[in-house]
Amino acid sequence: MQVNLYVPLILVTFVQDLHMVIDDDDSVDDTSCNTVPDFPRPMAREYILRTAAPRPAPYSKSLPHKMACSIIEGHEFRLAGAFATDTIFQ
Repeated sequence: MQVNLYVPLILVTFVQDLHMVIDDDDSVDDTSCNTVPDFPRPMAREYILRTAAPRPAPYSKSLPHKMACSIIEGHEFRLAGAFATDTIFQ
């Protein structure tokens, strides 16, 4: 199995997410028993990164960290982070 064959596919998906491109090919036009109206187009995408790492020194206790990024239509984004610090073994 060659991994390099999947890299362009992953990059295309990432670029579509970045520019909020929605493929119309994925939608199913089954209106025979559809009683729920279609969802509106998404206004934002959110990515959350979570990890546990020692901070501030390599010998510190491993504590949880979180970073969130919201990409909103109109080329706007919001970035937030919550980072923990070991106060005993600095």
